[in-house]
Amino acid sequence: MKRTVFFLFLLFSISLSFAQNDTLNRTDARGRKQGYWIKKEKGKKIYEGRFRDNRPQGEFKYYYPDGKIQNISRFEKNGSVSYTTIYHNNGRIAATGKHFYEAKDSVWNYFNFGGKLIKVESYKNGLPDGTWKIYDNSTQNLLEERNFKTGKKHGIWKSYYTNAQLRYEMSYNKDVMQGSYKCFYHDGKPWHTGYYNKDFIDSVWVTYDRSGKMAKRKKIRDGKILEYQFFAYNRGASTIVPADSVAYVVAFREGVEFVFWSGKKVNTSTDISEISEFFSDLDFIPLSDKLYVRALSLRKIIPYGKNAYIVEIYPKFPFEIIVKDDFAKNLKTITDKTTIED
Repeated sequence: MKRTVFFLFLLFSISLSFAQNDTLNRTDARGRKQGYWIKKEKGKKIYEGRFRDNRPQGEFKYYYPDGKIQNISRFEKNGSVSYTTIYHNNGRIAATGKHFYEAKDSVWNYFNFGGKLIKVESYKNGLPDGTWKIYDNSTQNLLEERNFKTGKKHGIWKSYYTNAQLRYEMSYNKDVMQGSYKCFYHDGKPWHTGYYNKDFIDSVWVTYDRSGKMAKRKKIRDGKILEYQFFAYNRGASTIVPADSVAYVVAFREGVEFVFWSGKKVNTSTDISEISEFFSDLDFIPLSDKLYVRALSLRKIIPYGKNAYIVEIYPKFPFEIIVKDDFAKNLKTITDKTTIED
């Protein structure tokens, strides 16, 4: 019994002496940190660990303001390399990875509050290098796959829907978009196909509707559109509609109606659910979610109360057009609150 009491007393004395020495946070004559350090701010512990000649050695612990462990780093090779585990405030691991001279290096894994892997990053000397992946927070399905080389986008980039279906695929060459581009609908049917050359769209670009039918096609060289066509489908027959011949477009539940400058109309069953995206690269102006017109088609824009206009277009539309709210903002930039007349 006496031997046990003596041992406990000796252990307590050693621990007390160790703690007292640790809180000294000693520096040598050259101002370098030596031995065990405990850094505090306003009475709260920030970190604790051992230094030798100002370089961290072994295990270091860092703390949240509430005293919980924020991360633990294990230093090796005279402090030049460290392996770190970062924790959420709930105690679960938030991230794991390696530092080389304080710069991220090799593979870093990130986890959500529930412990599921949500992101993987790859570094070399602090620069993104290799494959990065992002996962859905709940299903863990892959959402993004990106490739880097010495800090620059390089290689294949892929994006996925939450159901794991490929959304788009493209490639980079040293931060520059270069090569084929493919985009898909949620069900896997093709949406867009094309090609990038030195960050610019080039060659032939095709857009498909949700049923898989070709909806529009354009040819581009050196940033200039050489040819732009819509495709209209009606009762099994298809009609090529040159884009520059269209004055405005009216969307219906099961397709759209192209109205030419001549007044001729072509109906199509083409499913353009996202009509704003469909005409985003042309000079069509949305007057509603169903009506898109060319700027040259506007004949009268008359203020009609607050944030509203009465609009006449050519060829003549069969009903009075009143443009309101967010759609009116598109006209305000054109008219600057003035009236356009013939």
